[in-house]
Amino acid sequence: MTENSSVAEPAAFGLLGLAIITLLVGIYQIGLMANCVLILPWALVLGGGAQLFAGFMDFKRKNIFGATAFSAYGVFWIAIAITWTIEILATNATFVEGLAFDGTTIGWVALGWLIFTLYMTYGSMFITKVLAIIFVLIDLVFIALFVHVFAGVPLVVPGIAHLLLSAVAFYGSAAVVLNNQLGKTVLPVGKPFLK
Repeated sequence: MTENSSVAEPAAFGLLGLAIITLLVGIYQIGLMANCVLILPWALVLGGGAQLFAGFMDFKRKNIFGATAFSAYGVFWIAIAITWTIEILATNATFVEGLAFDGTTIGWVALGWLIFTLYMTYGSMFITKVLAIIFVLIDLVFIALFVHVFAGVPLVVPGIAHLLLSAVAFYGSAAVVLNNQLGKTVLPVGKPFLK
């Protein structure tokens, strides 16, 4: 399907949202941040909002892969922010009496998102190496979260996966911006792994 050339490439903005929120979450998970309360607005605005916006713009471009990926992960980050808010309320009895938080929910959510991400990973193998690496790292994040919840693997493991994902997402965002702005390849994204 041909892309609508009247709409600018939204991937730079969507990847920036992914890069910043995964950086913050990774920093929290490896223990360099005391709690996730102040990550909530960033999860909503950049993790959720930026990726949803990029997804909507990709729908306009008739890019089903980008539209599905950015919109889905945008919704994911909004749901995570709401989940964290509920967890914070549930652990503070002065706010909500009798509300309990079941930590296994995040493990099952990670499994569901891993399934989605696996087929998106396959699709990304036909686009660019950088995009494929981003999706493989998202797979690793969900696997790490699942084993953290159900096998007791330390939270630092998904934290490291988040930080690696952040670094590659920053690179991908920069590549889209700089390659487009300069009209030449400054930061290569690599040919697809599959044809």
